[in-house]
Amino acid sequence: MNDWSHSKYRANPSSHDFDIYKSFVSLAIVGQLSSADSILAKRIHRTAVERVAGYLVATQPTPLNPLYRGILLSPPVAPTISTKHSTNRFVSFSEDPAVACWFADASSWMATTVLTKYPNATGWIGKYTPTKPIEILFHWSWKDYLNQNPPSLYDVIQQLAIANGENPSQWVYELQWSLKTQKEVILKPGPQLTLEDVATQNCPPSNVLDKRFRPRPDFVLAPSGLQSYGIPPQQRLNIVDIELPQPFITCPACHQVAVEVVYVLDRARFKVWNCNACGNKSFVQVN
Repeated sequence: MNDWSHSKYRANPSSHDFDIYKSFVSLAIVGQLSSADSILAKRIHRTAVERVAGYLVATQPTPLNPLYRGILLSPPVAPTISTKHSTNRFVSFSEDPAVACWFADASSWMATTVLTKYPNATGWIGKYTPTKPIEILFHWSWKDYLNQNPPSLYDVIQQLAIANGENPSQWVYELQWSLKTQKEVILKPGPQLTLEDVATQNCPPSNVLDKRFRPRPDFVLAPSGLQSYGIPPQQRLNIVDIELPQPFITCPACHQVAVEVVYVLDRARFKVWNCNACGNKSFVQVN
């Protein structure tokens, strides 16, 4: 399943190679893993991805730094795990150990979906340092180079979201946020990982990790009705921080206790209550 080709890289990948590569990378980064993997399922596409990755390794070299992968696993857990026969034809890591902590934290927002299926899962961190540049399929430092020539990664993910009947704005801001915060490195499958209990890794608390890494937009658009505060409709209001209220706040729109994220705005007398139930964003004046 994970039989990568060993053909020589062409010096200059075609524009079509780059289109395939950008689709793969964008989908992988926003967590659409099966869709990203389906691209690699076709040998001709896998070869194109490998060709572009080889070109980027040669022209945009990066140091072979230690990488970290956070995993939630149901017991019993073996002390090592091989990625050679992983579910997907690629494996994601981060150069930031705190990102791995977040993925391995059973109390974090990131763990919610996994724990629904595997309620007894616990967190583990695998560490690996690549020995050859050829192992790398994507490095976070390549994002600016990839965005220089159209289509940008953001244009690509927008079109992929539309094609899949998803909200393009959601996928775009998730991609932007992940590229900005997660220092993701995607490798070909194969590394053998020694697992360590996340509880032994001196990780930050769950709420600190959620505030740092949970995806959020860079701004919200002001609704009508705020002109008396000098804020015209549709003005961009920058988000500078988030709050994670415990317990959740009751939404003024749907009256469900489902406001789990509050956006803190830059130079505005409002915070924005983001409802997880109805999707409404309520502007609440700060005293």
